[in-house]
Amino acid sequence: MYLVVGLGNPGKKFKNTRHNIGFEVINKLAQEYNFPQSESLGKSLVSQGKIKGKEATLAKPQTYMNKSGQAVKELLNHFSLKLNDLIVIHDDLDLLTGELKISKDRGAGGHNGVQSVINQIETKDFVRIRMGIGYEQGTSDQKKYVLGKFNHNEKKSVEKMKKQATEATEVIIEQGVDQAMNEYN
Repeated sequence: MYLVVGLGNPGKKFKNTRHNIGFEVINKLAQEYNFPQSESLGKSLVSQGKIKGKEATLAKPQTYMNKSGQAVKELLNHFSLKLNDLIVIHDDLDLLTGELKISKDRGAGGHNGVQSVINQIETKDFVRIRMGIGYEQGTSDQKKYVLGKFNHNEKKSVEKMKKQATEATEVIIEQGVDQAMNEYN
């Protein structure tokens, strides 16, 4: 079974913000593969079903971004999964808006949610789908930026990126991370 975790912040206040793009991809996967409505399990909302014929759990941690690792560790333990079964989807300031990269065994790059996951599971050796939200150097408030919403001009490239992230997740599950990296990086 695969554990696909989208990082974000719970609550209406954070809906559709740049920082919650991981949640949006989870929603897209759930819709595309007809997963049942999410239910609370520990510190996450989860839904179980199949992607490309393989068992998968979709998860949205409810711990807020900076403590995402607590939820991820709890789910890995609950389902007795290995790190090879984990896919984490998150926003990335270092990538241009609409750009997507798949990585494995890589540092957090300043992302507090990813750092929390690394700290809690005590390794950086897991698959990540990094979704570009851009960041203009010189913008004064990074926190305000990531908690802001995509503007009208960004929405088309963001929708395309969410579709690519969904497809990349499918490729990782069906054919492996190396094949997904070849196709999407």
